[in-house]
Amino acid sequence: SSGAQYLDGKYSPTAFEQDSQRITRGTEYSYYTSSNLLNNGFSEKGIQANSQFDSAFLFSEMSPSFEGTAKEISVQFSDYFGATFRYNQETGLYQKWQDGSCQTDANTGSPIEVKNLLVLYASVSQPDGGDVLVNYSQGGIGVYACEGEYTNINWNKASSSEYFTF
Repeated sequence: SSGAQYLDGKYSPTAFEQDSQRITRGTEYSYYTSSNLLNNGFSEKGIQANSQFDSAFLFSEMSPSFEGTAKEISVQFSDYFGATFRYNQETGLYQKWQDGSCQTDANTGSPIEVKNLLVLYASVSQPDGGDVLVNYSQGGIGVYACEGEYTNINWNKASSSEYFTF
């Protein structure tokens, strides 16, 4: 055991809620959380809510050598579900779009925006029609985009308790 403390949506029902309107897209796309729900889950699992958690990613302030422009990046998650990230030159951030509309935060109404965009291609399976499993341990290729530009990457994650490496 790595000693890592975590909340799993399948086994920590007080930390996540299911949106009944999204269930038609698949179970994996229908759950959400909030700081209140996460605190409920932390309490249930005996995790100290004031613990310091390391990020899975560590971004440098140095810009990598980019290979081209990335004003719009489309990501297809399944046969029926995808998203597009559009670069907003005024803010320097990517906005998430889905079904032709800018996706917004349900609590604030603000657009969902990110500075760094990582698209990691990984082996995905669904044994016996059950839960979708993503195999991160094999590593793979991907794309890193920032400030309207992109570069192709190779990535690896040695174990669930290790950082991603690029």
